[in-house]
Amino acid sequence: MTSNKAPENETKQGGDNTAARSDGAHLSMNTSPITAIIVDDDDDNRTIFRNVLESISIQVTEFANPLLARDDLNSHSYTLLILDLQMPLLSGRDLLKTITPNPIHKNMQILVITAHAHLSNSTDIEKDAHFLMYKPISPGALAVFVRRITAPKL
Repeated sequence: MTSNKAPENETKQGGDNTAARSDGAHLSMNTSPITAIIVDDDDDNRTIFRNVLESISIQVTEFANPLLARDDLNSHSYTLLILDLQMPLLSGRDLLKTITPNPIHKNMQILVITAHAHLSNSTDIEKDAHFLMYKPISPGALAVFVRRITAPKL
């Protein structure tokens, strides 16, 4: 005979944005939307990244111009930053140096994307970015990766 009793401390999400554990405790679920900012001067890359993120219900803001992105990042926080390293006007490396000290970004995940491995061999990239991926990037692999790093933590 099998038991239908839930394992001790198992969580089940309720309709009221809480998670109920079998021991009666309730955990508040973060219902804030997942937001991302894409900064890449290549239109095709931004389109691919945007389509991938929107397909997994992430709200996307994008910039081709890193100077405009820097201005936006001075006053807005995001869950995720996808950043190209090599761009005109301001490099991704220099953009990172200006935004990482800002406390509104302390919880933002930073994914640096580059086609140039030699540009990423630097301790400042390792210090300021959480993740590094090399182009070309499979849309499916990007979706899996982003889901993993933006999943709510219980």
